[in-house]
Amino acid sequence: MIKAVGHWILQTFMPSYLQTDLGYSQSLSYGVTVLGLLAIAILVPFMGLLSDRIGRKPVMIAGCVGFLVLTYPTLMLMSAGNFAAAAVAMVILGVFMAAYDGASSAAMAELFPTSIRYGSMAIAYNLSVAVFGGITPYFATFLIASTGNRFAPAFYVMAAALITLIVVLRARETAKLPLPR
Repeated sequence: MIKAVGHWILQTFMPSYLQTDLGYSQSLSYGVTVLGLLAIAILVPFMGLLSDRIGRKPVMIAGCVGFLVLTYPTLMLMSAGNFAAAAVAMVILGVFMAAYDGASSAAMAELFPTSIRYGSMAIAYNLSVAVFGGITPYFATFLIASTGNRFAPAFYVMAAALITLIVVLRARETAKLPLPR
């Protein structure tokens, strides 16, 4: 769930949020977003390597806990009104997304036997993205409009992180185990 919600918040919702709700110019909002996505792109391979060393679960847990604890404060930091603060906040969120992405991609593949791996991963991943990620920009906008709190989208991200964290805590560690056949 956090993989879908996190990406849709960072990639799709954030540029308009920075402009509409926080008053950034279009160029600054896109610049902040690009920096966050660049952090993800750079860090995912390193997070994957880290998950090879210490396990998938600890890295995914770190990503979930990071989103759970720091999403609201990072949105508040973005509201400072300057590019540097918003960029730092977005990169912080990017680090948590990279942590979850780097470990979860391998973990998903390791959960399924070879004979059904691609189909199982595709169905599970794409259903999650469609259901949870697809509604994210609309739901985040709805939360702001219905509560009057411009930081309300943080609660949706935090809920997704909490649900994902519970699932990850219950899942088996897949690193360093033979792949199911």
